[in-house]
Amino acid sequence: MDTDTLYKIMLMKLLSLSPEPLSTSVITDFFSKKNYTGYFTVQKALYELKDQGFISPTEEFSRTYYVLTDAGSSALSSLSDRITKDILSDIESYLRENQKEIRAESSLQATYDATVSGFSVRLTKTENNAKIIDLTFPVPTKESAENICINWKSHSDEAIDSLYETLIR
Repeated sequence: MDTDTLYKIMLMKLLSLSPEPLSTSVITDFFSKKNYTGYFTVQKALYELKDQGFISPTEEFSRTYYVLTDAGSSALSSLSDRITKDILSDIESYLRENQKEIRAESSLQATYDATVSGFSVRLTKTENNAKIIDLTFPVPTKESAENICINWKSHSDEAIDSLYETLIR
């Protein structure tokens, strides 16, 4: 089996074992930290798996998250035996060791869309599969929408606490 095929199978296995959708950066981090391959090879595998319908991307402002599709699960079930125990152990240990960061990254979502009067920003935060907040509001400019989405990642807890304190009075 060629290495490109092995990387695709590994990528699908990584997605199948993750309880959360995985971002491009997390997927690339796994392959580079475990010294399997680099960024461009991972990008090629992601593109080809998406093109084949085995993975599904979701765009979120500046990140893309991937999940395994039903077709991908089906393909993986017939190919899983091609992954060695050592590779499977690497995947499982990576997910276990990085579980907190993976969950935190996927628990915050920030998107914006153009509207007739400007832009609409949607911010969400989930914990333990429950929505903590789901807030949508208008902003006048694309720059404002982008800044809010960027700042949500680093200031969500502070913003939620402030909103709570304001409303509890």
